[in-house]
Amino acid sequence: MKRSFLFIALFLFAGTVAFGQAGAEKLPGLLKSKKFTFYATSALPQNSAEIARAMRNIPGGSASNIQLDALIYDVVVKPDTISSWLPYYGRTYVPSLDRDDRGIIFDSKDFTYEETTSKKGVTTITMKFNDVKLHQRMMLTITKSGYATLNVTSVDRSNITFNGYVDATKPPKAKKQKAAR
Repeated sequence: MKRSFLFIALFLFAGTVAFGQAGAEKLPGLLKSKKFTFYATSALPQNSAEIARAMRNIPGGSASNIQLDALIYDVVVKPDTISSWLPYYGRTYVPSLDRDDRGIIFDSKDFTYEETTSKKGVTTITMKFNDVKLHQRMMLTITKSGYATLNVTSVDRSNITFNGYVDATKPPKAKKQKAAR
């Protein structure tokens, strides 16, 4: 009984280690090709004191770390286009009259893309957008294992940070119509 439990535990551990190494091996190729997706798993609003007051009314709500569904919220990077589908939590300094102007949702074809890698292998990608009116800059910091942090700087909103991971772009599903409802 003990041997079978040990064997199963060892098998599961070996499988997770092999999966992590495969992801780390393909990451440099994804970044070099500029064909990857950042999948957001949590949001960290910068102005958390004000959001904490609102989130206290929601059972289990916490303004310090808002959990997201990575299958819905992402930023898709291609050599000629950057598409963002992220939620926004925070203060808007100039409110919009457009009801559909929620979140950080845009497609940009006019942008600058700068990539730097540190001695420890951490890659920082800075994207500045010329054809998006609200969101001026995104800074994506990616570790060697694929975990990433995305900082979004906007013109008329407080900054927001997203945690998640970078991976190959998965085929699109009907996820965005569901999330928009």
